[in-house]
Amino acid sequence: MGIWGIAGTFPQVLAPGIGGVLLDAFNRAGHKRGYQVVFATVVFYLAVGTVMLIRVVEPKPRETLLGLLPEADGGTMAGG
Repeated sequence: MGIWGIAGTFPQVLAPGIGGVLLDAFNRAGHKRGYQVVFATVVFYLAVGTVMLIRVVEPKPRETLLGLLPEADGGTMAGG
């Protein structure tokens, strides 16, 4: 559960720092393209995340859990 919390919070902590540095660096360089670079970086990271999820396979559902649950085709559990 702690890893799940860190995975959700860590990007929110890092993104303003990274985005701020990019924004400042490109605006100071005289190009005034800081926001374009920040949003392009967001698009890049979204694309990388999408590619990383392509190979994730959803697990197949188990028919029963140790034989304790009724089958989905009308097994009786209680008061059927």
